[in-house]
Amino acid sequence: MWGGPHAVVVGPDERVLCYTLTEVDAKPDPTRIVKPPMGLLQYSAPSDIPLPPDANSRDFWINLLDSRPNHIHLAADSASSLRISDGVIVVVDCLECIPFQTESLIWKALAERVKPVLVLNNVDRLIELKKEEDPEEVFRTLSRSIDGLNCIISTFVDSPSTIGGDGESWALSPEKGNAVFASSREGWAFTIGHFARLYASRFGLNPEQTTHRLWGENYYDPVARKWKTDPNGEGGKRFPRFFCQFIIEPMCRLRATLIEGDLTKRDSMLCKIGVVLRDTERSLTHQALVNCVMGKWLPFSSTILEVIAVHLPSPVVAQQYRIESLYTGPMNDAVAESMRACDPNGPLLGFVSSMVPLSHGGRFLALCRVFSGTINSGTQVRIMGPQFVPGMKYDLFIKTVQKIVLLTGRYFESIPSCPCGNVIGLIGIDSFLVKSGTISDFEEAHKIKDMKFSDTPVVKVTVEPKIPADLPRFVEGLKRLSRSDPLCQCNIEESGDHTISCASELHLEMCLHDLSELFCSAPLRVGTPITSIRETILADSKVLLTKSPNKFNRLYMNAQPLRDDLTDAIDNRTTINSKMEPRILARTLVEQFNWEQADARKVWCFGPEQTGPNLLVDGTKAVQYLNEIKDSVTSAFQWAMKEGPLCDEPVRGVRINLHDVTMTCDINRRGGGQIIPTARRCFYGCILSATPAIAEPVYLVELQCRTATLGAVYSIIMRRRGQVIWEDQRPGWETITTVRAHIPVMESFGFPSELRSCSCRTETTAHDDDGEGGGGMAIVEGSSCEIVTMVFDHWAVMTGDPHDTMTRCGAVVSRVRSHKCLPPSIPNVDTFVDKL
Repeated sequence: MWGGPHAVVVGPDERVLCYTLTEVDAKPDPTRIVKPPMGLLQYSAPSDIPLPPDANSRDFWINLLDSRPNHIHLAADSASSLRISDGVIVVVDCLECIPFQTESLIWKALAERVKPVLVLNNVDRLIELKKEEDPEEVFRTLSRSIDGLNCIISTFVDSPSTIGGDGESWALSPEKGNAVFASSREGWAFTIGHFARLYASRFGLNPEQTTHRLWGENYYDPVARKWKTDPNGEGGKRFPRFFCQFIIEPMCRLRATLIEGDLTKRDSMLCKIGVVLRDTERSLTHQALVNCVMGKWLPFSSTILEVIAVHLPSPVVAQQYRIESLYTGPMNDAVAESMRACDPNGPLLGFVSSMVPLSHGGRFLALCRVFSGTINSGTQVRIMGPQFVPGMKYDLFIKTVQKIVLLTGRYFESIPSCPCGNVIGLIGIDSFLVKSGTISDFEEAHKIKDMKFSDTPVVKVTVEPKIPADLPRFVEGLKRLSRSDPLCQCNIEESGDHTISCASELHLEMCLHDLSELFCSAPLRVGTPITSIRETILADSKVLLTKSPNKFNRLYMNAQPLRDDLTDAIDNRTTINSKMEPRILARTLVEQFNWEQADARKVWCFGPEQTGPNLLVDGTKAVQYLNEIKDSVTSAFQWAMKEGPLCDEPVRGVRINLHDVTMTCDINRRGGGQIIPTARRCFYGCILSATPAIAEPVYLVELQCRTATLGAVYSIIMRRRGQVIWEDQRPGWETITTVRAHIPVMESFGFPSELRSCSCRTETTAHDDDGEGGGGMAIVEGSSCEIVTMVFDHWAVMTGDPHDTMTRCGAVVSRVRSHKCLPPSIPNVDTFVDKL
């Protein structure tokens, strides 16, 4: 569930408890990282609700995972939750524009073939703001929000009906029932079908026809007793829209009656809608009474569970069309057939999407979705990590599942076994998985596809314990932090420093809080945050030569920059990746990126880590013993692309062409000890002679501000080397402007604080009386926090010469080299290459 608040319940002492979190007396706290809470719910559908075709009972078991993607640090958790889900509830504030982060997660859900339903939140605020102006504006605002989400869905594919493969359109529509109108503040929600069934039972109408007339261009002429699609009648009379007349206006009258306090009128209306108040509730007044009555009349939980049960697919249905986007093996093997049929008697196959830290012993609970077969406690399973390759033993472990638990909110219930289609917790395999992986009891099973994240860890900081005696506990805490967060990366530099890499300044702050308070419980000394950079080139280099230390082997290479679209495709793993078959890879390079056929067929590897956005291409002809040194050259390529020549940072967007090789006939003189350092020097020389440059990460920033303060906001963005790319005023909200801009990550530190300080200064000079809060306040989409939504967008080349420390680019290189204890000056090309 995206974007909405956690399900909250008021305890006996009137404290708001969060029963979907796993800690006792936990409360929603935006300053801490909380894993996506999960609950197992049972729902019995009422007899008047139509069931989906595959349902054989009115009793449903629902696995619900909750996350908040409008916080940048939880976007990765939302993306990892999609892999083990079949449907998603998208919660959108109907008063605001759809944030770009919600757009990207909807696209991610569609790519995973996870079916969405919509909850339009804060409808109560919309009614309060617009009822006095024109109830028709309520309909237009809600309709714009739904049309905006349908536009996002339609941009993913030509036709929404092709996504699920079941012929059913995934477009959102109140008439279909997959769009909910809700108020989480007051605790109520409804669908068009709810009111259609209400009026159909009272007036003897057809529920299906009433549903279609309650939304859209439908107007009722009481004189002619006819339905019309035109609101204009005779004599200039205008008919009210059926949605406004029979849904919005009754709700407004009920709310007004409850707030006025007329007991006779109140009791009469409560009797008509079937709401009975307890003795303790009759003393409530104003907003407390509205919350109580609306929650009883249109209960939030029942409506949401109804939409889940009716409009989201069961595992039996969803796995039939999701298997092609999940399974990496043949679509006709035993595991695929069992997975497609959701067969509990087939081979076991499950996917662990994340690791949830337990409160004792430093252990982790593996959050696992069982796609095929049945898992039993004590079963010996094959644990396949992200680097596992079928037929090899690397990143493969065979261990026993010690315990299986059901996650029922904050409590765990042990069970002996669990069939496919469920999400469970596994205990005993956390020592062999870092973040995610696949489990199976079938030797020939392939793994589930690796998850892709749109965010990148671009903010890095050095951390160490203040007390040296806490070092063992600190190192163990780093391991736990790395496992608990999908995006956080904890590394040890060559200098011995421990570093933490995160997606943003806020993400870093929260990871440090969890490391200090939860995972190691020790005071920390934190360095100055720095930004990750990438080394790249801007032009082709000439062919360079390097000789092996024994002078018997020679390598001839040159470097050239990759196209930006090819580099981005490799980074995002969209149309091209290192796992593709060679013939498919070659065809993709030729057809989409205009490569020569001969070069496309001879791509040796990607790098670094065998998946990075750099390519090594064999351009030699008729070279003897070339295959014997291929592994050595590719190993040197991975090394050189991971630590570039400028400042030991990863390389991006470089293609290395191997033109010629001269080798000795003696096999003992062309081993890895001779070839690897020779190839690495040649790679470095080619990069340094090809106009080297530095690429910096850039955030896509979205904020909302009052239109009167746009000048101050623009000035802050420009001062930080930002560029405004989009500006919009939503119809009906001309005083609020949404701005999107690109800002370098290096300039983003303190950006939200500067916006807040600017808003405070603006408020003292020009107070806006008709709005809430101070003038110029930057508002985050769908959040009450005073922060700006920032997400990594792309890499941009910095202007300037990296050799010149007087330029910004050179200063960055010098600072990174100093941080890594490297010599202050960049090595010359002659340091690496040789001459004939």
